[in-house]
Amino acid sequence: MKAMLARVLAVAAIAAGAMQVIADGATGKAADKVSVPHLIASALGDGPARALALFPPNSAADVLTVRAQIDALDKAGNYRAADALDRTLVARLARDGTDQVALADALWRLGELDAEIGYVERDTRRAQWQAALKDYERALQLEPLSETMLLAAANQALLNGDRATALGYFQRAIAVDPASADAREGLHRAQTGEGEPPPYVAPAEWKR
Repeated sequence: MKAMLARVLAVAAIAAGAMQVIADGATGKAADKVSVPHLIASALGDGPARALALFPPNSAADVLTVRAQIDALDKAGNYRAADALDRTLVARLARDGTDQVALADALWRLGELDAEIGYVERDTRRAQWQAALKDYERALQLEPLSETMLLAAANQALLNGDRATALGYFQRAIAVDPASADAREGLHRAQTGEGEPPPYVAPAEWKR
């Protein structure tokens, strides 16, 4: 408790100093660099700063923190937990409606997580991989020129056995980047079926 009180007092001093600089007439870039909430957050740390609502929901700092938590869960193999957390982020960003880029990124990440769950859970694979494609398609509604998202949707469509849909996404990816080797290789696979496993079979499981 004493340590926390000391930190709060230190923060108050920092804040008072920052506000005095502003009051004394700092202008231009000097004034822009003075951010009392961020000075306090730096002194307190992320947890207490969030508790004091210095990083409101859906702020850039908040979204980055949630993304880091999702990545940590994914890396640990907790795909279901990562998927659930990303799903809450998608819902929040969609409800807020102010950061379409962040929402598109969260949807693309959700597609990756749904696909990962499908890889490890054969019993739910069909539903998970269909959901993954829908996630990518929702992301593309917001970022239609993203080559990364186009390739993700195209490759997922191939795994789902939907070569016609995959063909369309690979063609769009080539229109975005005519030099994309991944898009051209994928286009060939979509056109011919060459090298593709049967629908809803992971490549690593395919007996060639």
